[in-house]
Amino acid sequence: MADSTQSIKPLIGRIFMSLVFLVSGSFKIIGYSQVVSMSATKGVPLAGIAIAWAAALEILGALAMFAGFRCAWSPGFGFFT
Repeated sequence: MADSTQSIKPLIGRIFMSLVFLVSGSFKIIGYSQVVSMSATKGVPLAGIAIAWAAALEILGALAMFAGFRCAWSPGFGFFT
């Protein structure tokens, strides 16, 4: 019984972590014009392109995290950022 709970914990963690990025990326798409205008006023160069890339990376990263793609590398990337 202990083995089944140990194998489900990483899955639950990946689901919750991926939801954070999925919601953030989807809000960037839903409120695209507002996010771009706010970023442009803050001085972000090419704000429209930057926000589109950020939303795409957040959504694709969330889906990759949910699927468990390259999960062993994740702690290393967190250390170097």
